[in-house]
Amino acid sequence: MHEKKEDFKLIYEDEIVFCVLHEAPINPGHAILVPNKHTPIFEELTDTEVEHLFNVANKVGTAIFETLGAHGTNILINNGPGAAQEHAHLTINIIPRYENDDADLDWEPKTSKPEDLDQIKELITKSSDKIFFASAQGAEPQAQQSRKELDSDEYSYMYRQTRRIP
Repeated sequence: MHEKKEDFKLIYEDEIVFCVLHEAPINPGHAILVPNKHTPIFEELTDTEVEHLFNVANKVGTAIFETLGAHGTNILINNGPGAAQEHAHLTINIIPRYENDDADLDWEPKTSKPEDLDQIKELITKSSDKIFFASAQGAEPQAQQSRKELDSDEYSYMYRQTRRIP
């Protein structure tokens, strides 16, 4: 998509992101926001890039509301190959919604057992302690470390992924 931006209907571009109209929209005005930095997953972006991405998504959403008369928007992130990515690149879909528009974004809810939810909660909260740099003694999360420290091998997403390979 980066190489063929001019083939798409570009509606916004800056040094960090660009936004185009979807060529096969769910509803008219469906836009795709794409970081210029090649990254297949959201977690590889810096906090500054994430902030900018969502600021632009908010402004595109506002433009959709004001110009197309949308009643709402869905903001969907295609984050990784298991999340409907057509290409190994993070995208954010900004989809205008209207009452009775028949756009089907529903999924069949599943029921979870309380013990399964407890186990998942435990796994996520233990991991989030490390992610937010809290101490092992259960202290409150500490302020985020510098970008240099975050980019070290210990906190590098790609490095951590190699530890998951069986």
